[in-house]
Amino acid sequence: MDIKNKAMIDTIKLKIYGKFDLEAFSQRKDSIFNPESGEITVEKGILQNLKLNYFHRTETLIVEESLKKFMFGEDSIKDLYYADIFTARDKIKDKLGLTDEQIDFAEVIRLDLGINILVDRPAEDYLDIINSHPKLKRVEYPTSVSFIGKKKKIIFYDKYQELLDKKVIKKKWMDTMLIYYDLKYNID
Repeated sequence: MDIKNKAMIDTIKLKIYGKFDLEAFSQRKDSIFNPESGEITVEKGILQNLKLNYFHRTETLIVEESLKKFMFGEDSIKDLYYADIFTARDKIKDKLGLTDEQIDFAEVIRLDLGINILVDRPAEDYLDIINSHPKLKRVEYPTSVSFIGKKKKIIFYDKYQELLDKKVIKKKWMDTMLIYYDLKYNID
C-alpha cells in the first residue's frame, strides 16, 4: 500500500477568531443564552457536516468535522491525499466566507489521524494483539478497541464491518480485510 501521498488527517477542530453571523451560513442553528442577562452566549450550527460553535464574548468560531466526510461523504472509505487537505481548506474558507488570514491563522485544537489498512486476516485477530498495549486505559467494544490517555486516544476497528452494518456495502470484497486506525489528539 502506498501511503507516501496519503494525508492521514481525519477529524480536525479549528478555532477561528473574528465576528461571525451563523444565520448567514448555517443550515441548522441553536442558541445558548445567559440565564441572567438573556444574551446569546453561544450559537451552534451545522453547514454540510461542519459543526459550528460561535462564542460571542470571545468572538471565536469553533469548526469541527471529519475532513474525509466533508470531502467524500458520510461513509466513505477513501483516504485523503495531501492535495485534498488544501481543497478542503479552500472549501471550508469559501463555505464560511473566511478570509485567507482567518483560515491560515486558525488554531488547530484537535487533530485525528487515521488510515484504512488492508490486512490478510480478520480484524479480530489484530484487535487481540493490540489489546495487549500496557500503558493506556483500554476500552473494548465488539468490533473495536480504544486506548485512552490524557491527551490522545487510539482507536482500531473493523471498517468493513462498520460499512456492512450501515448498509453502505452489501458484502465484503473478496477475502480482503480492512482495519481503520484512528489517533486522536486534543490540543486544547
